[in-house]
Amino acid sequence: MDIAHKLYSVYMEPYKPPDWVLNPMIWKTLHFSKSCLYYDCNDNIDEVIKLAQQREPVNMGMKRLYYQNKMQKLFGYIKGYYGILAEVTHKLPPTIAIYAYTPVNVSGIATPNMDHFKYAHVINLIGLAMDSPLQPDRQLIDPNDTDLILCHYYKIWRIAFTCCRRQGLKFIHTSFVGGGAFSPKGRHDYVRRIYRPVMSMISAEFPDITIIEKFFPEFVVPSSFGSISQKQMDQTLYVNAWDPWSIVGNGNSNDNSLDGYWGRSSALAVLCWPVINKQMKVIPLKLTN
Repeated sequence: MDIAHKLYSVYMEPYKPPDWVLNPMIWKTLHFSKSCLYYDCNDNIDEVIKLAQQREPVNMGMKRLYYQNKMQKLFGYIKGYYGILAEVTHKLPPTIAIYAYTPVNVSGIATPNMDHFKYAHVINLIGLAMDSPLQPDRQLIDPNDTDLILCHYYKIWRIAFTCCRRQGLKFIHTSFVGGGAFSPKGRHDYVRRIYRPVMSMISAEFPDITIIEKFFPEFVVPSSFGSISQKQMDQTLYVNAWDPWSIVGNGNSNDNSLDGYWGRSSALAVLCWPVINKQMKVIPLKLTN
């Protein structure tokens, strides 16, 4: 918890994760040992670990909205390893994803108690950040190279479906990972050119898993969980659209992306950062044949 308090102190106030996570009574109930870091077995494990550890608290549109000098003092770095690695290698960094089992504050109350929580299985997938010429993904990938982009999304979705099966879950609640602000040609193009083809390929490989497609505004975190039973949630893997740079949740209450809504409503920031969560399992997967 001491490391978590230090992390919170690095955030500028509007962007930090929810304070209730640091309540000692709630903290001791968090399922740290269930968290898993998944990666492609062909990637370098040292790079994978650094990508998961050396993350920025907040990076929105390439704006680093945290106290950078304090980040350097407390954690020994300012910028995320994602950008450093891309600059050195001139190639896309390894594919990673992090799973966690988290309480979700469904009450909207800033200081909830245990009665205000439901629990969700969540996997955080990283889309290609193509929204700015400053993004390494945009510099390294031609937005028209559909084959390369499809290969990336196939790998990350294969992680999600594999995780779903490993956890013994029946359903996967998808999201448009990389299809929102990160998509240079808009959501319609992303859905037609990327999401639908990948889902078609993946679903054929995992016929035992049922896909749930309810997107904003039909599905909103956390308010939609009020009408979803805990029994259903215990059978479902929810997919969060994560950011390549940031700690899960990114700008939290000041971030109106799916990642921000998950962050402001859950304990994902501390459960999914290996610097805090020393119990996280590291699991290699074979993602391509």
